[in-house]
Amino acid sequence: MISRVKEFFSHPWFISLVIWGIIIFFVRSPFSRYVVKTERVEYLYGYVTIHHIDLDSDGNSETINVDLADAKQTKVIFTRNNRILDEYDLPYQPHGEWVIYPADYNRDGYKECFIFTLSRDSIFLNVIDPLKSRSLLVRNRFIDIWKSGQNSEDKPNCRPVCMVPDITGKRMDFLFYINSGFSLQPRNVYRYMIDSDSLIKSPESGEVINGCQVCDITGDSLPEILLDVGATGNMDRSFPYSDSLAWLMVLDHNLNFLFPPVVFGKNPSNLKVRPVNYGKNTYLAAFYNYFGSDTLHSAFALFYNHGEKILEKPADDYGPSMANMFNNTSDERKKLYFLQCVKAVVVELDSAFREIHHLVIPAFQTGNPSAEIDADLDGRIERIFKSIDAKSYFILRDNFTYPTEFHSDNYTGDPEVFNFLRKGKPPLLYFRFKNMGVYVRYMKNPLFYLKYAFYAIFYLLIFLFIKLLDRIQLYRLSIKQRTEREMTSLQIRAIKNQIDPHFTLNVLNAIGSLYASEKDREKADYIFGKYAKLIRQTVISSDQILVTLGEELDFVKNYLGHKGQNPQDTGPYFY
Repeated sequence: MISRVKEFFSHPWFISLVIWGIIIFFVRSPFSRYVVKTERVEYLYGYVTIHHIDLDSDGNSETINVDLADAKQTKVIFTRNNRILDEYDLPYQPHGEWVIYPADYNRDGYKECFIFTLSRDSIFLNVIDPLKSRSLLVRNRFIDIWKSGQNSEDKPNCRPVCMVPDITGKRMDFLFYINSGFSLQPRNVYRYMIDSDSLIKSPESGEVINGCQVCDITGDSLPEILLDVGATGNMDRSFPYSDSLAWLMVLDHNLNFLFPPVVFGKNPSNLKVRPVNYGKNTYLAAFYNYFGSDTLHSAFALFYNHGEKILEKPADDYGPSMANMFNNTSDERKKLYFLQCVKAVVVELDSAFREIHHLVIPAFQTGNPSAEIDADLDGRIERIFKSIDAKSYFILRDNFTYPTEFHSDNYTGDPEVFNFLRKGKPPLLYFRFKNMGVYVRYMKNPLFYLKYAFYAIFYLLIFLFIKLLDRIQLYRLSIKQRTEREMTSLQIRAIKNQIDPHFTLNVLNAIGSLYASEKDREKADYIFGKYAKLIRQTVISSDQILVTLGEELDFVKNYLGHKGQNPQDTGPYFY
């Protein structure tokens, strides 16, 4: 049984399989599941931003040029097939990463365009219907007042979140938030009802809003808003919910606090909140990321949907710097993805923050994706992250698998990413950098399934190499065995030659004749002793290739029967 096991594990096919498995595990396959192909590149003027949006859902993207050359107004030009549809002039200029947000608020199949603009002290909203009514539905709708901080030119960013259904469910309301840094205020979430021209604003707060998650966590079929916040320490502690602390905040459908905000930690820190389902209930999973110099620790925490803490777990072992937490949308939010961009690892966690498994990914600059977009229109979003060396971007599936690299070292700035649709043709992604726009195609690799033939051929090559080594070893072993056999044969022949039967008979006859005479018995004993030494020396040296000169002389003396002690009694006795 043991010999069979040894034979199994030492067989060339098994050794080849082990080597093949190790190499496949550590070396990336040349046949990735998805690939990125650059279709074309266009140069852009610094004061013009370009958006590609399918406004009428016909499978073709319209182009929107936002001209910011005039510091006192914004020109918005809509084109289709390089022909101008219309132009709209808006007072003031926009600010922030988002310039245009497209959405179909009245569900008539045509998207409207939402554009924020800023004056010196006010924030405005404009809504354009470029195709259906071809009109400016909302012009300069006042949203809020903002003031720049002392010795700062920092301006607020107006960030769209999504469209949420109104009470009737027939129309959609526009949900957005305003993120302010040194401008201090406003830092609120807003909900705008277009038909009634009414605006709802969240309670006054000093916490910096970094993001929103919209979902129904109470089971009343109305969405709640979970806020990602940042404690930056810019506000006075007397201000409501000052950013000197990190607060757990959840808003209801009417933008009131679902429960009183819960203090989680101090600045500088970030707090990210994600819904997580366990059984029939939805809980709040929080990740508190502290990056200050005090002896405070980053942590995970789980809360009931009314704000009561269930458990807390330290997160320092995960290297939380620049990390982020995401929902596992493919599993009905039962699990979480924790991205460690510095360690280039994604840890999948259950609802109690227990590790399920790890995914190795490329190293990213930050845990916040540059974009989340359905790149191939398969109904699942892809996440786009900037590489740690800032020379490329990686496109990953929503479960952080199949990272695909898009090189961008020749482009300037962080891009905005849009879908570019052409009816009857594969969809493209449009990366709008500061100096140019790049059209790329993200698609399944047509050569992906060739990897199985590649793996088989690769294994076969390893097997042939191991088999060749095995044959070489067997050949060398056969030569060694043949040499040993020849040496044995020569040794036996040497023994036979040294102790020839004729010689042996002569010696025995001589000894026997000497024993017959009383006076020759001492000589017979001497000859017998010499003969015994000769036989012993022959047997001992039979397995030696080389013998010393002294050993050879002793053999000759024993053969000649030299007495040594009596010089008068010398001479050969063995002949």
